[in-house]
Amino acid sequence: MAAEYIVAGRRSLPAGAAPWEFELRGASGTVLVYEASACYDPAGAEAVRAHVGRIVGWPPTTVVFLSKAWELARGVAEELACALDGVVYSDGNDRVVYEAAGGAAPAATRDELERSLIRVFARRRETDEWAFP
Repeated sequence: MAAEYIVAGRRSLPAGAAPWEFELRGASGTVLVYEASACYDPAGAEAVRAHVGRIVGWPPTTVVFLSKAWELARGVAEELACALDGVVYSDGNDRVVYEAAGGAAPAATRDELERSLIRVFARRRETDEWAFP
């Protein structure tokens, strides 16, 4: 993992037939959003979940990666953390940078969640600011 945000959720993603993978494109670049099980076999995904649990201090139900970690991805990561009642941390320093306050309603479907992330991505001011100097 290099320069990614990780969202650890207390809630599951809305059900789907396959592991979730989603791409957001803007004038300044692309943000890839994908759950851990999209790139690891079951044992590897469980190891990632355990590793993330040690960092955040509780066992996550869901682990989602956002690549690359820059300001446009930050807003998307925070929106996703709210939907999953979780936290965002950066893999550059394993420090939690955002914690959802709880109380946000979970998305009913993956389409609903994706529309929410698209709205956040579209309204963020595009900058060249990176999460890691």
